[in-house]
Amino acid sequence: GDTHNMLVRCALRRVSAIRHSSHFIGLLEKGTLRRDEKQVVAAKMFQQLEQALNNTRRGSDVPRGLYLHGDVGSGKTMLMDMFFENSPVERKRRCHFHEFMLDVHLRIRKFKMKLLEQHGPDRHINLSPERDAIAQVALEISRESQLLCFDEFQVNDIADAVIIKKLFEIILSNGTVLVVTSNRRPEDLYLDGFNRPFFLPFINLIKSKCVVHDMESSVDHRLLTSSTGQVYFSPSNDPNIVLQFEKEFNRLTEQLPMTSTTIQSPITMGRQVMVPMAYGNHLCRFHFEELCEQPLGAADYRTICENFRIVVIDSIPQLGFARHNQSRRFLTLIDELYQARVRLLCLAATTPEQLFSNAKVTTVLSTVTQPEQVYTAGILENNEYGTDPAAEVGVSFGELASIRELDFAFRRASSRLVEMQSDSYLRTTCL
Repeated sequence: GDTHNMLVRCALRRVSAIRHSSHFIGLLEKGTLRRDEKQVVAAKMFQQLEQALNNTRRGSDVPRGLYLHGDVGSGKTMLMDMFFENSPVERKRRCHFHEFMLDVHLRIRKFKMKLLEQHGPDRHINLSPERDAIAQVALEISRESQLLCFDEFQVNDIADAVIIKKLFEIILSNGTVLVVTSNRRPEDLYLDGFNRPFFLPFINLIKSKCVVHDMESSVDHRLLTSSTGQVYFSPSNDPNIVLQFEKEFNRLTEQLPMTSTTIQSPITMGRQVMVPMAYGNHLCRFHFEELCEQPLGAADYRTICENFRIVVIDSIPQLGFARHNQSRRFLTLIDELYQARVRLLCLAATTPEQLFSNAKVTTVLSTVTQPEQVYTAGILENNEYGTDPAAEVGVSFGELASIRELDFAFRRASSRLVEMQSDSYLRTTCL
């Protein structure tokens, strides 16, 4: 009512003191963004954090960061990016969390290789801080960045889970401030993951170092953006759709000859990515199986993004948990394309909203509330519903945790595929 609107206007006036909030308010007034109370509250929290960072001096109390969580399209990333772009902090870094952890593992590997070259193999375990790869990498990161902003914070990999607490304890104890967006509440990170009790202290660390804000919204704001140019074609079994797709593809190739090439990036540690169809230095084309049925990962997909501004993918099937390995690679690919603002042209079996079929498995997983209690002595016992959830899904019990995470990732990818067709996204791509 009027009282609510008055409170929102007051909140808006208060947050307008800082640049990123002023921009946010401008977008609201123009109608570019819908008014969302939780976004307004988050904007105020960013204002308070920026003021605290401005007042922070070396050796003084370090302000708590922010942990924004909510479903896809709730505006988490948009607000964090406004804050990051306008923050006067000089030593700052913004990246996808998966990209950050790739970099961490690469640094750890290089540090260990350097120790091996300098000192040779240790005959005894050396626990000194100078030889501790995780500690030294954490110190290096904290020296580089006073402010770290992570998009899509999630932990699925056991290799990340086992080092993350120690890594961030050191980073945060050295004065670095953390801002995070995630689809998960802190309490749900690495849910049902292997040896999760060893991970739980990290959750307490995050909650002590960051103010947690729920951005859950009933509206996916990405789906409200307008679109003119078609870049997503479906269904792929319709000859007319295939013809339209090929016509757009031919227009983008600009009659350049096709070549095959291999590309490489330093982060892939010497790995090469085969590009079977490259057109000049701006466009490449793949069949789905060439990207997602091969042993490729985020670093390989990032290498493609670094070398091409348009990526064309055909023969994308309907995906789901039954093909969870291929699905996970495709999700990672979409994340990398989106983060790099690469233009995507694709031919798929069905629409983005229907591309990921997960209804059956979501129902099955909903029956598993505490899987660690039903998994004893290496035997998965029937739960109270009389079903074996791992058998129902068609995976091993150890894979259930990562399968559960796919449910979140599917919704995020569907939303991003819609947004990647919008005018606002296409304007940000560099051609």
